[in-house]
Amino acid sequence: MWPYRKAGAGRREFGRVVLSSLAASARTELESRRDRGQRLRARRAERRLAELEEALDRLEQGLAPARPQWYATGPALALATAGVIAAGAGLGAAVAVRGTSGALVGALDVLMLVAALAWFSAAAGHRARGVRRHPPNGGSPSESRDR
Repeated sequence: MWPYRKAGAGRREFGRVVLSSLAASARTELESRRDRGQRLRARRAERRLAELEEALDRLEQGLAPARPQWYATGPALALATAGVIAAGAGLGAAVAVRGTSGALVGALDVLMLVAALAWFSAAAGHRARGVRRHPPNGGSPSESRDR
């Protein structure tokens, strides 16, 4: 019997190769950031390397991948977005009906601030999980052929 005949062994091996490659590139990025004296970016690269090494350890132990934090999921972001929209609509309606003063408007204003904070936290967690619309350019201005 072939050693990779077990169910899912090929998938695990492919995952190991991908995670090893990502960890190697993260180590290279960490060294590059440290050599350039970019402390904050080096810290971010170090956190990413730790995440990749943890995922690789879990894979080699045969454990399931770690689940993302609850606030870094898509439904949490959708719920926070709905909360911001609802709080904004309620605040707008209260200001339109009662004016800018009153306890109800003040309470809805605080609710809007809390909803915005929740949305920001969910969006930052969602982005930190790796969901990006544009590739990072390392803080340098984008290359343009017009210059």
